[in-house]
Amino acid sequence: MPLTSQAKIKVVTLEYNPQLNLIMPHVKTMENTLKAMWEILDCHHVTCTRIEIDGKNYDIWSDDEALLRDKPIPTLYINDDFVLFGNLIFATSDEEGATTALTDEDMDRVLKFINRQMPKLLT
Repeated sequence: MPLTSQAKIKVVTLEYNPQLNLIMPHVKTMENTLKAMWEILDCHHVTCTRIEIDGKNYDIWSDDEALLRDKPIPTLYINDDFVLFGNLIFATSDEEGATTALTDEDMDRVLKFINRQMPKLLT
């Protein structure tokens, strides 16, 4: 069952690559289903966090149980009190709360935000 009327949506993902031991952003077109989210996030329990990036709200989908893994991987620093773990999906939502695609402008804004925040994981 789709999360909204859009069958496929463009999103930005932040994914851990264990072979390279790197966290890498990707622009993807995904099926707009919970199953597709589970596959990208490598989980079965998701949570959505809304944050503001440069004046616009974005939804970040993540593994609700990421901290219960043997070796949790911090992937995105938001602020001193808030760090997200595991793979992430950035999207938007409509007035009813349904998940919607990112525009080209959104993708640019999200990728710039990720680049600004990445060095903060190292400190």
